[in-house]
Amino acid sequence: LDSETGIYTVKQGREIIIAPSYESAEEATFSWTMGGEVLGTSPSLSFTGEEIGQYFITITVTTDGGSDEEEIRVDVIDLEIPTISIAGNKNLTVAVGTEVKFNSTVRETTLETTLEWNVNEQSVGKESTYTFKAEEVGSYTITVTATNEDGTHSDSVNVEVLNAEDMPFA
Repeated sequence: LDSETGIYTVKQGREIIIAPSYESAEEATFSWTMGGEVLGTSPSLSFTGEEIGQYFITITVTTDGGSDEEEIRVDVIDLEIPTISIAGNKNLTVAVGTEVKFNSTVRETTLETTLEWNVNEQSVGKESTYTFKAEEVGSYTITVTATNEDGTHSDSVNVEVLNAEDMPFA
């Protein structure tokens, strides 16, 4: 087997191909089974685990000279989709020319994660913080998106920019 331990790991919903090397297997038949069910009859096995857990699979190789079998374990693990959030209020009203600093936090991933800030769907930065300053009255949606090999997650804040004389005061 290409795993010395006989244990393979794959993320939920992803495919793993198990391709052992064989000796004295000319004209052999192959049978990959799990729980009495035949999963495949080729020299390699393509396996996709839809549910998290451990799966025990047996490969049996049979020739005219006899047969041999080996049990392997496939551990299906959860995806590490990043979870990102922007600290603070999700709806802000500010005056034209006011700077607002936004901080983002990414949780629940050990994978390399990239960030992208957008203002009204236009890319404006790739750091964990972003300073917004509008010179025109209007509505702005600030979004930060975290992406890694397992997925993407976004969080947004709506900012209403008004002239100073139009700012509501209590």
